[in-house]
Amino acid sequence: MAINFKNISSAVNLLFHVYYTDVMGIYRAYKKELIYDLDLDKDEGYTMPEKIFRTNIGWELLLSARAAKRKLKVLDIPADEPKRIGGERKLQVFKWGTAYFFQIIREAFTA
Repeated sequence: MAINFKNISSAVNLLFHVYYTDVMGIYRAYKKELIYDLDLDKDEGYTMPEKIFRTNIGWELLLSARAAKRKLKVLDIPADEPKRIGGERKLQVFKWGTAYFFQIIREAFTA
């Protein structure tokens, strides 16, 4: 199975019993306090997967998973992302995909 962000969204939806169209989407609506309530401002959610997979990852997935876990409202706004200037993407599919799957599993099975 190839690692892609649709698989990541499906995994979050299955594990947390929610329906997000895209857990990695950049268009979200939520209260500012949610960042602090979900500890997205703290390094603990990122340090281990970043060390293991030697990459840097964002908070989009943790926002989705932690909000779903706590039954909090986050509005998922489906939209197409604009074309990249220069046309090149810097996506590290394997590193990011495995790091994000690691985060999902850890979030699903921890308190």
